[in-house]
Amino acid sequence: MKKVIILFLFIVQVSLYAQEELEYRPFVEEGKVWNMFYKSNEFVDVVPDYEFKYFIEGDTLIAGQNCKKFYSFNEHYNNQTEYKMALHESEGKVYFIPSGSTESYILYDFTIPVGTSTVISSVSSPESNIEMRNNRNGITKTNGISRHCLLVNKVDVSIEYFPSGWWIEGIGSELGPLYTWQFGLTGNIGIFLNCEVNGETVFNMTEEPVSFTAGQMATIILPTEPDASKGKYYRLDRYEDGQIIFEQELQPQAHIPYIIVPNEDFSIDLSTLDLAGCYRDTVSVDDISFIGSYVSETFDYPDGFYIDFIDITHDCRFEESCVIGALRAYLLVRWDDPYNQGGTRVPPLNKRGILLRDYETDITSPLGETGEATLYDLQGRMLPSKPAQGIYIKNRQKVMVK
Repeated sequence: MKKVIILFLFIVQVSLYAQEELEYRPFVEEGKVWNMFYKSNEFVDVVPDYEFKYFIEGDTLIAGQNCKKFYSFNEHYNNQTEYKMALHESEGKVYFIPSGSTESYILYDFTIPVGTSTVISSVSSPESNIEMRNNRNGITKTNGISRHCLLVNKVDVSIEYFPSGWWIEGIGSELGPLYTWQFGLTGNIGIFLNCEVNGETVFNMTEEPVSFTAGQMATIILPTEPDASKGKYYRLDRYEDGQIIFEQELQPQAHIPYIIVPNEDFSIDLSTLDLAGCYRDTVSVDDISFIGSYVSETFDYPDGFYIDFIDITHDCRFEESCVIGALRAYLLVRWDDPYNQGGTRVPPLNKRGILLRDYETDITSPLGETGEATLYDLQGRMLPSKPAQGIYIKNRQKVMVK
């Protein structure tokens, strides 16, 4: 079985780096905390979901250098706090001194000019030399704070297989404080959630606002009670006569995934939500799970199941892997034959039917009749529009355009 890979997809609002002079945001600060989350592979992993964090607390003097102590705390492993290293910072460069050492190594360099490279060290192997190139400068703003950021990649590897990633001034990389490049990881990477200083959130891994369009079917999950006036909400209720039934809910609740048919256009800014401790919530009936995710995810198709994206939205789609947007939900349905249906894990025709039942009218309608039908190719990937020719899938039926 292929191991499911869960990654947080960081979509940062970056403007081109103009001549704007911004205050430098230090990385090394007393009371700074990076909150992380390990999301288990629910198909093969025996380790449950758990939170962990990195934090800076206390001073130390090493070889005449004033430093701050850097720790990790992991609730899964006996709530242990572990001293990792000492940190110090000078002129846009962040240095670390491994535990038991007196030697300083560069962890980040936020001064790399665009188009040039510099050498840093890996926390897991300090003596290693990792050449990082700055491809672009930008500015990101979350929680009312603007920060410089750099789009970097490791010089001696292919970007196709080892993609570029953002370094954010005062925060580290988009993956967390120790992960200076995507495959130069130490320990469990998990998902980077946010950064705090003395209890105040200073940075969230936020995305573009989650958008909803009137009459366009979508899914939604919120940490607070959804606004019932925004449209009709449907909750997974039962599996009956070969159909997955969603019942309309007049008073939608927090932490429950829903199908929504909006009656107006609206959007939700993730930075306005308190998502601490929120990762995903699931409603299940029989061998069907409706899984709502508070963060974006990319994951492989699981053996013995198929994924059904209900959304007619750009942020939920099939690519080489499944991509689910933040505050969205998807159906995970047991399927006994994932390999013998045309060689794809995404069965295009024999998915179980989905019905939406309205409370007021007691009318049950097939999924798709309340909004524009989604189009897919034969690999199950969402199409932006009807192809000029060839075969595509609409309402779980093959359509041929000659």
